[in-house]
Amino acid sequence: PQTQKEACNAKKKCPVKATWSWGDWSSCDIDCYKPDGYRGLRTREQLCVEGSPPHEFFNCKFPPAPGFKDTQLDCPGISQCSPLTRIYAEVHEDSASGTDASVYLKLKNEGTSEECETKVLDSRGNSWWKGTSEDFQGDELKPCKNFYPSANLRFNFRLASSNGLRIKKLYLEFGSKHYEYRGGSHGWFNYDLDGWRIIYKVQ
Repeated sequence: PQTQKEACNAKKKCPVKATWSWGDWSSCDIDCYKPDGYRGLRTREQLCVEGSPPHEFFNCKFPPAPGFKDTQLDCPGISQCSPLTRIYAEVHEDSASGTDASVYLKLKNEGTSEECETKVLDSRGNSWWKGTSEDFQGDELKPCKNFYPSANLRFNFRLASSNGLRIKKLYLEFGSKHYEYRGGSHGWFNYDLDGWRIIYKVQ
């Protein structure tokens, strides 16, 4: 190898080589994988601290072999995503909050074309009546069997007639992942209302 020499004196400090290191691994770009086989990636980058004074050749412009490089690895411990497994909803107690219309739940991942709509959600008795709760874990969910939630999950209730529905709470399960929405004074849904709402992951 070639050797360079440079005289040092009180007026001029010897140049110092840059220090190269690896940064930490990033978090994975997904928290579960879909059946399409993509298992996610994590990334780390090379970091450089310039010497003082910087070296003419051994500086941050010239990384050591094999050069500038982002290293990517598969994410460990990522499980397969689950489709929708449960819908639990509470209707507000106000006198006008319930509905006798057929009710459907629509889901979509904001910014994508991924959407689904359940079958009609109709339990025995006075379903979707004021102050009641509804719980569905069966065949009604099948149309959403290939829908998997993203970080930007939205929902809407579609009513088959002109009635309104005021939701106090909505709780969704996608396997072990849980999402929750609390309606408060803004939980109204109508058959002709484009009422897409954000629902947040709580577990």
